[in-house]
Amino acid sequence: MAPIASKSYRPSTVTSATLANLITQFAEVDGVSDKDVRISASYAYEDGSKDVTGIDPRDFPGLISLEPPVSSVTLQSRGQHASRLWLYIHGDRIDLEAEGDSASAARALVKKAARCLNLKPYIPPTESRLVSLERRLNALQELVQERRGLRCGLIYSVASADRRAATQVQRFLVSQGVEVVAGDSYEPRRIDDDRDSRFFGTVDFAVFLIESAGDAAALVERVTRARTAAVPVIPLVSDQVQLEGAVFGQADAILFAQGHIGDVWLALSEGLGHLRATKRRPRRGVRVAAASSSRR
Repeated sequence: MAPIASKSYRPSTVTSATLANLITQFAEVDGVSDKDVRISASYAYEDGSKDVTGIDPRDFPGLISLEPPVSSVTLQSRGQHASRLWLYIHGDRIDLEAEGDSASAARALVKKAARCLNLKPYIPPTESRLVSLERRLNALQELVQERRGLRCGLIYSVASADRRAATQVQRFLVSQGVEVVAGDSYEPRRIDDDRDSRFFGTVDFAVFLIESAGDAAALVERVTRARTAAVPVIPLVSDQVQLEGAVFGQADAILFAQGHIGDVWLALSEGLGHLRATKRRPRRGVRVAAASSSRR
């Protein structure tokens, strides 16, 4: 079977001179004269009847519309290569198809015919593209709204190491569309119950950053208040810090190497995804934001 190439173009109207030029160009491809090129047109009528007839461009002075009831136009030579060219006429496009002795020859014939007929590339209906674009934009808007909807309470100790790491965590959360509210340190002074209740009542989750031991008693107290307020807790803990007992209850600590807070970004992103997925669900007791990582 000879190689075939095809391409779609917009509907068009041609002149008899343009069609005659196409025959000449087609004949040159096969090295024959115009007389050795046969051209025929197929017709499909609304009543279901069909007809095929040979045509001569000289019999059609003026404009020739390549549109129904014409269903196709075929050019075939009597040359050695016996190339063939088809124009399949549809309501919204013209499919140009060529057969040659090689794939490159078939593609070249399609391009030559399109240039002769001054055909423009066919572009699919824009409605479906607009619908697809609208759907994607709506999905993006919903994602942005979800991202902006999360509010985080960031709690860390007053130690300088913790404060530097806290700045990086805050920047990361903001880059993920999370509003960050810096919480008071869990040391050295105590925070009254009312103040903590107000603080945890305004956030969707709390991140506890622990890069130094700090005041363990104060830490446990603040974690307990967060859990009492049914606020999910995400603990970020240095692998150099040893915490006594189950400080965070059911919440697994996301570990990071001392001085390398960036180790938590992937696990923290997964935790944010879990929180966004459950944000609109009613709270049922204590929720823990899970994230897959190396945990304590």
